Amino acid sequence: MLDSHAHPLDEGGPGQPLDLGRVTLELVQGEEAERRRAEAAPTRLSQELMAVRLAAYLGCEPEELGPARAEASADWGEYVGGLFRDAGLRGAVLDPGVYEA
Repeated sequence: MLDSHAHPLDEGGPGQPLDLGRVTLELVQGEEAERRRAEAAPTRLSQELMAVRLAAYLGCEPEELGPARAEASADWGEYVGGLFRDAGLRGAVLDPGVYEA
């Protein structure tokens, strides 16, 4: 499978675990947006389902995801590559049109 459309995430990176709770449609930045993200994160069904799947992939319980992701992220390339392989992704077409690093 090739993902037909993706945007780069500014979360994670070499040595940093990707926090799925921060992936949101929230466009506003700042303290209030951070509060809303943190408040809504545990109630989002897709996040809960992904947390269970990621925990199974990493061989831990969902409550142990923080340390397990940190450990897996030590080798960022292998971690992300493994996630792509697990999802059956062969590549992604990135749209950097609105992304500013």
